[in-house]
Amino acid sequence: MKKHPEVTARTRAAIMTAFWDIYKEKNIEKISISSITKAAGLNRGTFYEYFSDIYDLLAQFEDELLKDFTDKADAYFHGKEETVLEFVEMTKGFAVIFAQYEEDFYILMNKDSDFRIRLKNCIRNRIEENFQPVEENEKFEYYLTFVVSSITGIMEQWYANGKDLNADMIWELLHSLIFSGLFNTLQKFDAAAYNEWLNTEFKS
Repeated sequence: MKKHPEVTARTRAAIMTAFWDIYKEKNIEKISISSITKAAGLNRGTFYEYFSDIYDLLAQFEDELLKDFTDKADAYFHGKEETVLEFVEMTKGFAVIFAQYEEDFYILMNKDSDFRIRLKNCIRNRIEENFQPVEENEKFEYYLTFVVSSITGIMEQWYANGKDLNADMIWELLHSLIFSGLFNTLQKFDAAAYNEWLNTEFKS
């Protein structure tokens, strides 16, 4: 008998939730299908109705997470004008959206190098689709790479630090680093570090 779609969705979600709870604590090669189904309160055979193996489960989990991220980014930028100001707005947008994923991105970026690449490509694609430079610029790809790496790097460090700053401060820091540079940002946010740099750089 064919299962009701709602039952199917709940069962699949239960497997993915059980997997994620275990994956947060163990590397994927240490996880067994039996441990997942036991945690989900299901039998082993049910697992294979939805996934071919644990790596397929991880791939589907990442696919759904990135699709959700993409949908949120597209909704955030929908209808905005393509101007230079829009590029500034994008840094805030991605920081705001990142903050909604709590530790999920941090865990995956550190455990799966493919996810890190896919996430960066996802951000890059969103920027390219929503922003175009006023004129052709042979250096634009380099600028874009810098911005994407800044967004993912700052957010990853934020998670590693236990989200010690609030989301608005993270956006302001990210924006300042991208658009004002490191030393202007130090001057603004950390006078002691900036003065130390000045003394080191210009001492006789």
